[in-house]
Amino acid sequence: MQFNIQHVDEFINFIRSYEGKGNIYVVGAGEYGKQIGKLLTDNRIEWNGFVDGYLKELYETETGKMIYSYSASFTEEDCFIISSKVYADKMEQQLKRAHIQEGNILKFSNIVDIIWECPAVIDDWRGYLQKVQKFHNLYQGQKCFIIGNGPSLAIEDLEKLKNEVTFACNSIYGLYSRTEWRPTFWCAWDDVFCESILKERKNVKYLLSNCDAAFTSANKNTRLLRSDVDFSNLFFVRARWKSDEKSGLSLFSDDCSSYCYASGTVTYLMLQLAVYMGFHEIYLLGIDMSYSAKFLEDGTVDYSNSYAEGIKQKEAELEQEIDKICIYANEKMHEKAYMAAHQYADSHGIKIYNATRGGELEVFERVELDGMLKICE
Repeated sequence: MQFNIQHVDEFINFIRSYEGKGNIYVVGAGEYGKQIGKLLTDNRIEWNGFVDGYLKELYETETGKMIYSYSASFTEEDCFIISSKVYADKMEQQLKRAHIQEGNILKFSNIVDIIWECPAVIDDWRGYLQKVQKFHNLYQGQKCFIIGNGPSLAIEDLEKLKNEVTFACNSIYGLYSRTEWRPTFWCAWDDVFCESILKERKNVKYLLSNCDAAFTSANKNTRLLRSDVDFSNLFFVRARWKSDEKSGLSLFSDDCSSYCYASGTVTYLMLQLAVYMGFHEIYLLGIDMSYSAKFLEDGTVDYSNSYAEGIKQKEAELEQEIDKICIYANEKMHEKAYMAAHQYADSHGIKIYNATRGGELEVFERVELDGMLKICE
């Protein structure tokens, strides 16, 4: 059951109505889940712990709460607060498969906005977002490349882009041992990925040493590194979920120093950053619309697709193996994001081309990478 709650106070009063009926659980033990847990604790609402299918440890230093699996023994009176926007449907499906009644599943249409109103978050993020302003129109009228981690991505293509401005994301570092190319800008957005990789200081240091600047969500665990002088090229943006009422497409940010709109894929963040920086020609490469794990409508996960073999390699400087990090994809949501980007670009005189070799993304005009590079020489 989905509820439309506008503000933190309204959210707290709503949750209070469930006190005394059973245990209260927060679904998702990531950064958003921890913020909700802290909000409940600060308002003296008793809650029993987290429910999460990935993380199997105690957050003793932060919440002191247990993390339960979906197969744990729950009562008919227990209620479950879903902490994610992207994975809300998946979480709901897993709860239902665990025989939790729909009336006990609390899903909120704007949970991210509620979390961003939490005092602990508000006091912390405003100044960090403003640092992004240094990039505004820095590349006015120039071209750039946004690189995805799809199966079509080839080392030889990356080598051709060594002198170009490029955006890349997530586990692209798995290819660093095989190419001299490095991205100008590196981005990470997904909760599971950030929790797995960016929690280690040495990982962050390695990633930042291989790009000019990195961007991630202001509400991820990297907030602990914001004042670290060694990480001056790490920048933070706020994720906001909002769609156009008429078209249903995601909104597109005009000011990334205030917020970027989320739509389930880090590519959408990179597109907004590229436009904010002033690029007028944007080329997509390796955006296949193929994923390591695909979340299906019936709640199951399809593992038939896989990343390029190079991205599965374990980089020596990083502790976490890439193929242990599953980022579930909602292809319909991603396609709407690309449609929104195309619509915004057309109305602002910006050209976005798809230089991916094959793949399933047909929203943008296709071009051949080799031919385009020759024209630009």
